[in-house]
Amino acid sequence: MIRSTSRSTRRSLALLASLALALPAVAQLPAATAADPGRTPVTDRATAPRADGAAPVTLWAPKAVTAYSYRHRAWTDLGLRLIAQGAPFELWSTRPSYDEPIQTVWRTATGDVPLPAGSMTSFSGLDRFLSITIEPAKGRGPTLHLNRSACLNGWSERVRPDAPARSAYPQGCWYNPFTLGSVQGIQDGWATPILAQERPLRLEPGRYRVTATIAPRYAAAFGLSPADTTRTTRLTVSEEDRGGRGRVA
Repeated sequence: MIRSTSRSTRRSLALLASLALALPAVAQLPAATAADPGRTPVTDRATAPRADGAAPVTLWAPKAVTAYSYRHRAWTDLGLRLIAQGAPFELWSTRPSYDEPIQTVWRTATGDVPLPAGSMTSFSGLDRFLSITIEPAKGRGPTLHLNRSACLNGWSERVRPDAPARSAYPQGCWYNPFTLGSVQGIQDGWATPILAQERPLRLEPGRYRVTATIAPRYAAAFGLSPADTTRTTRLTVSEEDRGGRGRVA
């Protein structure tokens, strides 16, 4: 009887010791939050606001870019990229029926942020996302003003060494008349081109100054400052000859 009691005491002490060792680890785990029944659960890839207050995305442009023109048309994306910072950047778009407009939200860890009405009239991307001004470097010739849509599912690439090795998002904003929903996203630490090359720029050979700016309604929805929304670059347009070589103007 004494042996049994002693053995039981030793087991109890061992259990208490193991619990004492586990408590510090449990204390370090984040507290669980209750799901909001009135909201669609956010995926584990959803964007989380950065503690340092940095913007979730930022516009990037190279210092200079060269494009080649053929019959006064230059095909180029101007090197413009949108970079996700601190967490993946996701947009979810749906329409309840074919007769109703598309509704788009920016998904964050703290809740969905609705984008302004009319942000997407089709599932091909955000309407009038960028305003672009192309000015001749020496003031010779007209200034070109453009408003372009943007698909965030471009051919993305890693731009930070510690960024995830893979992106979970599709490549391209493919859709058909029967599409009811889509997801656009940029992986954390990745950059995606946002100016499609489906439409050429009508430019003569020469040198230009390019200014690109994210539209104010999107900047306001994403909480972007002017430092994250406007970029400038130098564009050189060269004439392409029949041999496929470019000639600098």
